[in-house]
Amino acid sequence: MKTHRILIILFAALTFFYSCSQSREDKYIGYWIEDGKEHSEVLEIKKEGDKLYLNSKDIDAPATYNKDEKTLSTQITNGSASVTLLMNLLEDTDKMKMSIGNQGAAFSRVSKEKAEEYKKANDAYYDPDFFIGEWKSDVEQEVPLKIVKEGDSYFYVSGFLGKKKLAYDNKKHLLIGSMGISTITVRRSGENEIIAYGDKKYTKLK
Repeated sequence: MKTHRILIILFAALTFFYSCSQSREDKYIGYWIEDGKEHSEVLEIKKEGDKLYLNSKDIDAPATYNKDEKTLSTQITNGSASVTLLMNLLEDTDKMKMSIGNQGAAFSRVSKEKAEEYKKANDAYYDPDFFIGEWKSDVEQEVPLKIVKEGDSYFYVSGFLGKKKLAYDNKKHLLIGSMGISTITVRRSGENEIIAYGDKKYTKLK
């Protein structure tokens, strides 16, 4: 009994020592998901050598740790535009705030196993094959919107416009295509619902 108590005390001491010896910078390392977002992309913060990196479906960039402010930041460039992501661990180091300009989001740390579960669920939810089929709006007289797949390509099929190729944007999770002088974008908005032509909702027929 005494030996068992000593082991518990020793384990607690080692855990406390590891927590204290771990640098504030290294406490960012791990897997993170955005709070309150059903289909949050998993953000991984990892260390290679003495540098930290951010990795997700949309981000793959090195990060810089500010020792004075205890924050982590990275620059994300999209074409000619560049934005700064600023991350700040909270008192509970399993919680983190990310800011982009004057907008912010809260993140929570998850285990590697949980992160894999989120990734699989997101891949299933955002599978572009979901768009295949016929979709009907609330407008009774409107012809259903039809999307088909041939090989690895997606097409919008219309009796008036014929067959128009659609490209899938893997980052924005939407189909987009040229309809002559206009452009159509189609994105998922629910279990059996899509939004196209601006903000018009369609439900799946078959």
